[in-house]
Amino acid sequence: MINGIGPISPEFMVSNAPEANKPAQPQQLSSDFGTLMADMASNTVESMKNADNMAVQGITGEASTREVVDAVMQAEQAL
Repeated sequence: MINGIGPISPEFMVSNAPEANKPAQPQQLSSDFGTLMADMASNTVESMKNADNMAVQGITGEASTREVVDAVMQAEQAL
């Protein structure tokens, strides 16, 4: 027979703050699918431009290898 699970003790709770008990509010999204897609495409283009700029800065010695790699990885993920 399976026994019932008792209440969770307070030490396992993440926070007792009232804000923690509120349900998450949904983010305001664009109501138009075309606008949503345009925003996503715009963000992707900006990410690609940032990666290109960081690559040039890396070549000229103005950015570290880590910064260039991070920017290129973000652009790849956006695509």
